[in-house]
Amino acid sequence: EKTISILSERSVPSKKLGKIGGDQLRIQMNDQKFAWPIADLYDDWWNSIRRLVESDSSAERIPSL
Repeated sequence: EKTISILSERSVPSKKLGKIGGDQLRIQMNDQKFAWPIADLYDDWWNSIRRLVESDSSAERIPSL
């Protein structure tokens, strides 16, 4: 609530989308529900560049100049 108040005082448009807590990111839109474990999302984010580089390591290399 404090954040919303500060944004409102400064005429910054905002909208409360939900609340935090628990071990999952849960999103509901109309009748559709989605849920992902926070640990999986963190792992995907933390290791994304390494995994991308590793998956590209077998591709034909272009010599550097």
